[in-house]
Amino acid sequence: MGTQISGGKDRGRRLYSISEDIRPTSQKLRLAIFSILSELPDLPRVLDLYAGSGTFGLEALSRGAIHADFVEVNKRLCKIIHMNIKLLGYQDRARVIKTKVEKSFDTLLKQYEENFGGHDGGYDLVFLDPPYMKNPWEEVLGNPIWGMLMKPSGVLIAEHSTDMVLKGDYNKLVSRQNRKYGDSSITIFGLSGK
Repeated sequence: MGTQISGGKDRGRRLYSISEDIRPTSQKLRLAIFSILSELPDLPRVLDLYAGSGTFGLEALSRGAIHADFVEVNKRLCKIIHMNIKLLGYQDRARVIKTKVEKSFDTLLKQYEENFGGHDGGYDLVFLDPPYMKNPWEEVLGNPIWGMLMKPSGVLIAEHSTDMVLKGDYNKLVSRQNRKYGDSSITIFGLSGK
């Protein structure tokens, strides 16, 4: 067992993880993110991209999200996410999609429409935490599909190295704020209305 849930009904519960070369979002950073999110409207539908062991999406479910989708390409990590979902009893509120994030958008949109009875505006919260040595920002954040995948009031949070400075505007997304926490930063995006 590795990291633990830092808040909500499952606070303190330890999650399965693997010692593979992954960098999970720290508990301190998750607490800071959810503190920021407490100032925003309810976030019932969550998308966790580059999900790793699923800690962020599981934390959101513990804190009241009604559904979370996890996108992860690593087969072993997908198995860990499934184990964590079962451990916490979220089988009916979560789905794991094994694919590259960069190739997931059409699948996500189609599955979202099928599973939620038509397109009703999309996800309320998207969390994006790629490996720090990867640089998917232009391809992922610049994809125009965010206007269909996110609700107008939706929030996208990108975790990245403090050394990486993200642009303020990526097609449909515009930066709302940036915060630094040691060697990690988060940039919070909303839809631009373009």
